[in-house]
Amino acid sequence: MTPAEYANYAAILHEDEVQALSASMPESEARHRAAEGVKRNLPDGLGTPRHHIFTAESTAGEPVGAAWIGPDPYRPESDALWLYDIRVLDDLRGQGYGAAILRATEEWCRAAGADQIGLNVFGDNSRAITLYATSGYTVVAQTMRKSLTPRLPL
Repeated sequence: MTPAEYANYAAILHEDEVQALSASMPESEARHRAAEGVKRNLPDGLGTPRHHIFTAESTAGEPVGAAWIGPDPYRPESDALWLYDIRVLDDLRGQGYGAAILRATEEWCRAAGADQIGLNVFGDNSRAITLYATSGYTVVAQTMRKSLTPRLPL
């Protein structure tokens, strides 16, 4: 990924994270947490050690999406890697690019010496859940949450 592509990617990644987090918390808190996540996970952007962000291209060389791979945050000293993000450009979804990017990501991880690849997916992202399940990923943990409204003072 080029620095110009990264600037656009980081902005989209941040807004997507805000949107996802806003489903379970106030938007102001979601914006704060999304910004903190980027600072924590990619403090040096494209230069962050052990993190790799790729622009996925079609066979014609046109950008179709992206993938971000890094150390497994739950087992940072292991040979496992973590798929922090995979995405297909909105107007190209449903054409098989997601599966192709996932396969290419897995091949890259294998070549890098990884013995496992993990990821996190929001429960309402049925399209991604289907992609991962049909690609052989299994659920190893599940987090659930319930909003309690109105908030009562303690």
